[in-house]
Amino acid sequence: MGALALVFVGLQLVLPRGWQGLTMNPKLATCDPATLAVVGTQTPHLTNNGWALPAPGQVLVFVEEDHANKPYGNMHRPARFQIRWGHFDRLEGCCGLPAARGQTIWFRQNGRYLGFIVYAGRNVSAKTRAATQRLLDSLHVR
Repeated sequence: MGALALVFVGLQLVLPRGWQGLTMNPKLATCDPATLAVVGTQTPHLTNNGWALPAPGQVLVFVEEDHANKPYGNMHRPARFQIRWGHFDRLEGCCGLPAARGQTIWFRQNGRYLGFIVYAGRNVSAKTRAATQRLLDSLHVR
C-alpha cells in the first residue's frame, strides 16, 4: 500500500502510516494565520476550548498560512525542517490553537507565508519523531 497524501489549497503532505489529517477551507477562516490542515498521530479533534492537545507519545501538527501578520526572520525554506524536541516554547492559544508548549516554523515559498505548529505529548518515541520530520519535509507547494 502506498503512502497517503493529503492535498489541500495548492499544498501536499505525505502522511506517515497511521497518521490522520483534516483539511480546512481557508475561505471560511475567521483568524489569520489561517489553519489549512491539522495532522496527528491520532485523529485530531476539537473540544469546547479548541483543538485537543496530543496525548503522551502523540504529535499534532498544524499547517498554517499567514496573510496579515507577515512573519519575520529567516523565511527561507530549509532543505530539512528541524524540530527542537525538548526545547519547545510556550505558545499562546489563539483561534482554537492550544496554549501549550510547541514549536513554530515559518517560511516563505511561492509567494506564500506558510508555517508548521508542532505540539507533542510527553515521551514521544524516536520513531514518531522521525515520522514527524518526514511529514514536514514532505510538504510540496505548487
